[in-house]
Amino acid sequence: MPIDVDHVINSISNNDIVILLNNETDDTIINFRIANAHCLLDIKQQSIELLLPFFEKLINGYSVDECSELLRSVDVRLFGDRSAKIRSSLAQCTRKMIANIEDGLLENLAISENEEREIDNFKS
Repeated sequence: MPIDVDHVINSISNNDIVILLNNETDDTIINFRIANAHCLLDIKQQSIELLLPFFEKLINGYSVDECSELLRSVDVRLFGDRSAKIRSSLAQCTRKMIANIEDGLLENLAISENEEREIDNFKS
């Protein structure tokens, strides 16, 4: 699978939300500053499976605060801005557009030349 450089660069330079899962050290505040994140969640003693509804809602554009009801029974420490949301990179937006086009969801939507070029680049 090829590396999505755009996503990697965006992730390194500007992290919206960082999640530490079952981190055994207690240097969370240091990790928060190093990650240069708007929000950091330190979640203890949980499995990925139990957190999937939270992750899915977060990935779909909801803020940490809007997803927090899914973490009520979870041992979590939150640092930073609760209103932080995951912002999609250009690559992720293009992927979503391609999926919607292939599913016929954007049939009546005009696509700009620039967007068409991005789609063609992605497909090749």
